[in-house]
Amino acid sequence: MNFRGKAESPEGEDRDRRGYTGVDEASDEDDYEEYELEETESPLIGERELERQKVKECIQKHRFTPSPNLYRSWSIGLYEDSWIRAFTTLVICVQLLGPLFLLGYARREYDRQIFGNTMDHLRSLHTKGVNASNTTDPGFVPWAWGDDEATRIIQMKILGVILMLLIFMSNDRSLLTQDLESDNLRRFFPNHSRYWLYIDAFCNSAAYLVIGICITPILMGARTVCSLVLDSLSMLFLANVDNLGGDLDFGVDRADFDDVVETFRQRWIEKMKAEKIHKWDEEDGHELTSLHGVSYAVSIVRMVNLIVCFIQVPIFAFTMPIGEDPVVYTSWSRQFVWIVKNISLWRSWAFYSIFIWLIWMTSNVARFFLLPASRCQIYKKDFSGFISLVILRRPGPRYQKKVSFESAMHMD
Repeated sequence: MNFRGKAESPEGEDRDRRGYTGVDEASDEDDYEEYELEETESPLIGERELERQKVKECIQKHRFTPSPNLYRSWSIGLYEDSWIRAFTTLVICVQLLGPLFLLGYARREYDRQIFGNTMDHLRSLHTKGVNASNTTDPGFVPWAWGDDEATRIIQMKILGVILMLLIFMSNDRSLLTQDLESDNLRRFFPNHSRYWLYIDAFCNSAAYLVIGICITPILMGARTVCSLVLDSLSMLFLANVDNLGGDLDFGVDRADFDDVVETFRQRWIEKMKAEKIHKWDEEDGHELTSLHGVSYAVSIVRMVNLIVCFIQVPIFAFTMPIGEDPVVYTSWSRQFVWIVKNISLWRSWAFYSIFIWLIWMTSNVARFFLLPASRCQIYKKDFSGFISLVILRRPGPRYQKKVSFESAMHMD
């Protein structure tokens, strides 16, 4: 067999002259096909980027645009109907009296119960169950998995903590949104009624605050998972009963409110453009650069709501009613029984409250020092920005001013 002759063929000589590397010419065709594939995919990638950009522009355009509720409708003079006024009066009564009555119910529930540590109660049930069965102890986890009462307690604690976190986070976000939307409403409607904006802030803040205070005793009073979920949803309903387009029909179309707000927003944009404001200036005075009094009040309520969350969630998770309280309290001391009973069990929950607070504070301080100012929604990393991010937990007023300016200058 002549192997050399095969190597000296014209094809072999041509490969030697080109520097053959072991890759056939078919690979060039494959490379060409891959190149064509990349070229066909590039327009798709461009379309995706364009879609993302349009989504960001839409979010920027409608960021904290005032959402419709009864109080804001009265503030901008949208309705003057006596029937809607009667609806509004009833909503105010529900938002102010409903949480107060819930607080009274929670206090009465605490009066009748003795509370103890959740894990200690489960261990006592475990010991009683093993002693009553006269069998070998299978261990705490297998026993808890098979015992109906232990399973009920664990399931309700897990679900209750999740629902409490959802309610506190929803309340916090609703208060922040209300604060920022009220700022925009004051910009869009210079002649708005401050009276109704004060009512809006007071009623919603009071409802959210009282709900946060009484949520633990109310959920502790639930005996089943179904009642736990229903009690949570009832508190969310009280907090959002004033929203248009919700579960209640007030005979008001939220589209009317949205159309009016959009019209005045466009007028505000045209006004800024007519003033020929083409350059961002931190020192100019055509926009609000300091927080409104309502913003400070709402921020304080949010801070109290956060502190209550750090206290209430560990109390619910690590304490529970374990029996009836035989002590009869006098009329004046009954108002503070639930507070005294929680303080008496501080060893069960105080460590977790402090631990959660430290984690939250450390994360906020780390964000302030590590992330850029735009990511923190503040204009500069100064004392004012620190207060806005770490203490008030809201975008800085100068950052709001800049975002409003850019939104007006770059959008039709």
